[in-house]
Amino acid sequence: MSEKNSKVMDDILFIKNQMARRRALKKELYHDWWASSARQARLASEAGQTRTRVRITAYRHGYPPFDVPPLVQWIARQFEKSGMRAQIQGTVVTVSWDHLSAKKVEASDEGPSLPPSSFESLANLRVIASKIKSVTKDKS
Repeated sequence: MSEKNSKVMDDILFIKNQMARRRALKKELYHDWWASSARQARLASEAGQTRTRVRITAYRHGYPPFDVPPLVQWIARQFEKSGMRAQIQGTVVTVSWDHLSAKKVEASDEGPSLPPSSFESLANLRVIASKIKSVTKDKS
Protein backbone atom coordinates (compact mmCIF):
# COMPACT_ATOMS: atom_id res chain seq x y z
CA MET A 1 0.00 0.00 0.00
CA SER A 2 2.82 2.44 0.77
CA GLU A 3 4.41 1.84 -2.64
CA LYS A 4 1.12 2.74 -4.26
CA ASN A 5 0.85 5.96 -2.20
CA SER A 6 4.43 6.83 -3.05
CA LYS A 7 3.71 6.34 -6.74
CA VAL A 8 0.63 8.57 -6.52
CA MET A 9 2.58 11.30 -4.70
CA ASP A 10 5.32 11.14 -7.34
CA ASP A 11 2.68 11.51 -10.05
CA ILE A 12 1.14 14.49 -8.26
CA LEU A 13 4.53 16.19 -7.87
CA PHE A 14 5.29 15.53 -11.54
CA ILE A 15 2.00 17.11 -12.60
CA LYS A 16 2.54 20.13 -10.33
CA ASN A 17 6.03 20.69 -11.73
CA GLN A 18 4.76 20.33 -15.27
CA MET A 19 1.98 22.87 -14.65
CA ALA A 20 4.44 25.31 -13.05
CA ARG A 21 6.73 24.97 -16.06
CA ARG A 22 3.80 25.66 -18.42
CA ARG A 23 2.80 28.76 -16.43
CA ALA A 24 6.37 30.05 -16.53
CA LEU A 25 6.58 29.46 -20.30
CA LYS A 26 3.24 31.19 -20.82
CA LYS A 27 4.39 34.18 -18.77
CA GLU A 28 7.65 34.36 -20.71
CA LEU A 29 5.77 34.11 -24.02
CA TYR A 30 3.31 36.86 -23.07
CA HIS A 31 6.10 39.18 -21.94
CA ASP A 32 8.08 38.46 -25.12
CA TRP A 33 5.06 39.35 -27.26
CA TRP A 34 4.42 42.47 -25.16
CA ALA A 35 8.03 43.64 -25.55
CA SER A 36 7.95 43.27 -29.33
CA SER A 37 4.50 44.91 -29.57
CA ALA A 38 5.52 47.86 -27.41
CA ARG A 39 8.72 48.23 -29.45
CA GLN A 40 6.64 48.31 -32.64
CA ALA A 41 4.34 51.00 -31.18
CA ARG A 42 7.31 53.06 -29.96
CA LEU A 43 8.96 52.94 -33.39
CA ALA A 44 5.70 53.99 -35.06
CA SER A 45 5.35 56.86 -32.60
CA GLU A 46 8.91 58.00 -33.25
CA ALA A 47 8.12 57.94 -36.98
CA GLY A 48 5.26 60.40 -36.38
CA GLN A 49 2.39 57.94 -36.78
CA THR A 50 -0.61 57.96 -34.46
CA ARG A 51 -1.54 54.29 -34.75
CA THR A 52 -0.13 50.90 -35.60
CA ARG A 53 -1.31 47.35 -36.03
CA VAL A 54 0.16 44.45 -34.12
CA ARG A 55 -0.41 41.01 -35.62
CA ILE A 56 -0.27 38.05 -33.23
CA THR A 57 0.72 34.91 -35.10
CA ALA A 58 -0.17 31.42 -33.94
CA TYR A 59 3.48 30.36 -33.79
CA ARG A 60 6.47 31.88 -32.03
CA HIS A 61 9.90 30.36 -32.58
CA GLY A 62 11.23 28.71 -29.44
CA TYR A 63 7.86 28.33 -27.71
CA PRO A 64 5.31 25.52 -27.67
CA PRO A 65 1.92 26.02 -29.35
CA PHE A 66 -0.31 28.47 -27.49
CA ASP A 67 -3.86 29.79 -27.49
CA VAL A 68 -3.95 33.04 -29.49
CA PRO A 69 -7.23 34.78 -28.42
CA PRO A 70 -6.28 35.12 -24.73
CA LEU A 71 -2.88 36.50 -25.75
CA VAL A 72 -4.51 39.03 -28.09
CA GLN A 73 -6.82 40.19 -25.30
CA TRP A 74 -3.91 40.42 -22.85
CA ILE A 75 -1.83 42.52 -25.30
CA ALA A 76 -4.80 44.86 -25.91
CA ARG A 77 -5.34 45.21 -22.17
CA GLN A 78 -1.66 46.08 -21.64
CA PHE A 79 -1.88 48.82 -24.27
CA GLU A 80 -5.04 50.19 -22.64
CA LYS A 81 -3.36 50.18 -19.22
CA SER A 82 -0.57 52.29 -20.67
CA GLY A 83 -3.10 54.91 -21.83
CA MET A 84 -3.56 53.95 -25.48
CA ARG A 85 -6.65 52.78 -27.30
CA ALA A 86 -6.69 49.21 -28.54
CA GLN A 87 -9.17 47.49 -30.85
CA ILE A 88 -9.14 43.75 -31.47
CA GLN A 89 -9.90 42.43 -34.95
CA GLY A 90 -9.24 38.69 -34.98
CA THR A 91 -5.53 38.26 -34.34
CA VAL A 92 -4.71 41.92 -35.04
CA VAL A 93 -4.62 44.61 -32.36
CA THR A 94 -4.95 48.15 -33.70
CA VAL A 95 -3.32 50.55 -31.27
CA SER A 96 -3.85 54.31 -31.46
CA TRP A 97 -2.51 57.12 -29.34
CA ASP A 98 -3.88 60.12 -31.26
CA HIS A 99 -6.04 61.07 -28.25
CA LEU A 100 -2.84 61.43 -26.21
CA SER A 101 -1.36 63.91 -28.68
CA ALA A 102 -4.69 65.81 -28.71
CA LYS A 103 -4.44 66.21 -24.92
CA LYS A 104 -0.92 67.59 -25.30
CA VAL A 105 -2.14 70.11 -27.87
CA GLU A 106 -4.98 71.22 -25.56
CA ALA A 107 -2.55 71.62 -22.67
CA SER A 108 -0.14 73.65 -24.78
CA ASP A 109 -2.95 75.95 -25.98
CA GLU A 110 -3.68 76.99 -22.39
CA GLY A 111 -0.32 78.61 -21.69
CA PRO A 112 2.57 80.14 -23.59
CA SER A 113 4.48 77.67 -25.68
CA LEU A 114 8.14 77.17 -24.93
CA PRO A 115 10.63 75.25 -27.03
CA PRO A 116 11.47 71.81 -25.56
CA SER A 117 15.02 72.84 -24.70
CA SER A 118 13.84 75.83 -22.63
CA PHE A 119 11.33 73.60 -20.83
CA GLU A 120 14.14 71.30 -19.76
CA SER A 121 16.19 74.24 -18.49
CA LEU A 122 13.08 75.61 -16.77
CA ALA A 123 12.56 72.29 -15.00
CA ASN A 124 16.21 72.28 -13.94
CA LEU A 125 15.86 75.88 -12.74
CA ARG A 126 12.87 74.88 -10.62
CA VAL A 127 14.85 72.02 -9.02
CA ILE A 128 17.80 74.29 -8.30
CA ALA A 129 15.51 76.95 -6.81
CA SER A 130 13.91 74.41 -4.46
CA LYS A 131 17.37 73.25 -3.34
CA ILE A 132 18.43 76.85 -2.65
CA LYS A 133 15.23 77.46 -0.65
CA SER A 134 15.83 74.37 1.47
CA VAL A 135 19.45 75.39 2.15
CA THR A 136 18.48 78.96 3.12
CA LYS A 137 15.72 77.67 5.43
CA ASP A 138 18.20 75.37 7.17
CA LYS A 139 20.61 78.29 7.80
CA SER A 140 17.88 80.45 9.33
